[in-house]
Amino acid sequence: MLPRESTPELRWHNDRRNAMLRTHPEIKRLYGKTSWTLVVNLTALSLQGVMVWIVAALPGAWVLPLAFFVGAIFQGLQAAPPHEYGHRLAVRSRAFNFVLLRLGSLLSLVRWASFFDNVHTGHHGAQGSHAKNEFGESVDCDIPLFSYLNLPAEGPPGPVNAVRRYLRSNARIVGLFVMLYTRYAVWDYRALRSLVRGETMRVVYRDSLIDGALKLAAFSLVFLFFGAKPIAYLLLCDMFAMGFLGHPYLAFWVTQHHTNELLSPKEFVATGGVAGRLYNLLILNQGHHCEHHDFPQIPWTRLPRVARLAPEFYPHVPASRTWYNVLASYYGQTDRAFHYSTHPESPGNGVPGTLGALA
Repeated sequence: MLPRESTPELRWHNDRRNAMLRTHPEIKRLYGKTSWTLVVNLTALSLQGVMVWIVAALPGAWVLPLAFFVGAIFQGLQAAPPHEYGHRLAVRSRAFNFVLLRLGSLLSLVRWASFFDNVHTGHHGAQGSHAKNEFGESVDCDIPLFSYLNLPAEGPPGPVNAVRRYLRSNARIVGLFVMLYTRYAVWDYRALRSLVRGETMRVVYRDSLIDGALKLAAFSLVFLFFGAKPIAYLLLCDMFAMGFLGHPYLAFWVTQHHTNELLSPKEFVATGGVAGRLYNLLILNQGHHCEHHDFPQIPWTRLPRVARLAPEFYPHVPASRTWYNVLASYYGQTDRAFHYSTHPESPGNGVPGTLGALA
């Protein structure tokens, strides 16, 4: 456990959770699992397999638009289910959960399984902390990720600086992928070294090695039967799912954490979100990210009901904050999408929605 003063974001969510359960104890009825995660995951994986076959038969000029408009969605629906599996919100069997984590994102080059199975819980347990563990890694594993997406506000809002921020954000997303694959290489090296020396292997290294071997086998088969075009297509799908070239998925990554100057310029807000039913359906309601950190025991199918049961706790996630407003604000350095509600029951006006109101 980390000192409370070193984890203000975690403390913010813990205090909110306690206040919400005191006011709305019926929220506990939403806890549990849902089998819809498995259905969506296997459907997306199958459809991405069909897209691989289609891309292989089409001219190379189709690779980028198909990856942007179609494949990124199927890739996003391969990335979101491992998050649910990692929180044990899909199936009861631990062995089946382990298998689903590995196979559910088989056509993604990102090792979502080992991340969500072994690392992501550290983010929930140490949100916002800059502390390091004994291996020199951030205990809040998401801090390196958001350091890539946070851009300094340089110059006045306008088209020139919007283009500059657009180019810089894309360069940082490419850098993020370089960082991820470098991390995989280091983990694999350490896993193999432990194996050769007969040492006890860290679980995250072992699982990453398993994930890497499965993905190597899958992508080798894709290359053997369909050639290089589908490999390029799948890589682009991964990058677009992280927001490359201004893909709408970028809005989800931007509004999660550590963007306080955008989410709330007036007072502290730890976690945001993105509105829109269709948008959230394409990311398994991960746009309801504040609700998820308030109650990680609730599966994605029931997350929207949290804010409906306790609306007074979520004025900082207005319904107007859609993905296109988020991107307009992100690139244009405006607060149009990240405005704070002026309703008299907004946080800071007595409603227990912020750390200050709960102190």
